[in-house]
Amino acid sequence: MTTLQRTGRAPAAGTAPPHAGGAPRRHVVVIAFPDVFRAHEAMLAAARLERRLSIVLNDAAVVTRDAAGRVRVNRGGRPSPAAAALGAFAAAGLPLQWVVGTWIALAGGALAALVAGLWSRRAVGFTARTLRRLGTRLEPGGAAGCFLVSHGHLAHVLAEVRRFDGRLLETTLPGEVREQLAEALAAP
Repeated sequence: MTTLQRTGRAPAAGTAPPHAGGAPRRHVVVIAFPDVFRAHEAMLAAARLERRLSIVLNDAAVVTRDAAGRVRVNRGGRPSPAAAALGAFAAAGLPLQWVVGTWIALAGGALAALVAGLWSRRAVGFTARTLRRLGTRLEPGGAAGCFLVSHGHLAHVLAEVRRFDGRLLETTLPGEVREQLAEALAAP
């Protein structure tokens, strides 16, 4: 989570590249909160940081565990494959009907629905299995904010994280950044 990765400049000679291949490395950050409201507030804060170009957020979700032990996942507005297909069918089929006719519009809408359904199923972020596994580690009544971040400005993230009362549950960040993030969460 450094600014150097964001600018795309080459690292100094003799240092290992931050990631192999052409794709940036994505880091998982899971923060446990005492209630669901704090987790949703943290998700909104992450979206605000993304709008300010302080982080690149690849995926985010809020996982809750109720008193009965049931785990619920809120993906933050990502449509299901069926919803994406229905939206694409409506968006492509209705305008085509006015221009070329009913049968061609149905065929175009069906093709758009197929492509949108397949596109929305691609693996971009957290799997449902991973999120449910994280939910079983929560206390009953607790919640967690799960974030998949590829780039970020550490000073901006730490300033925002200090507002929240949470604990770092799981992360793939490097050791020094992990320690700074845990300290910022523990700060009053």
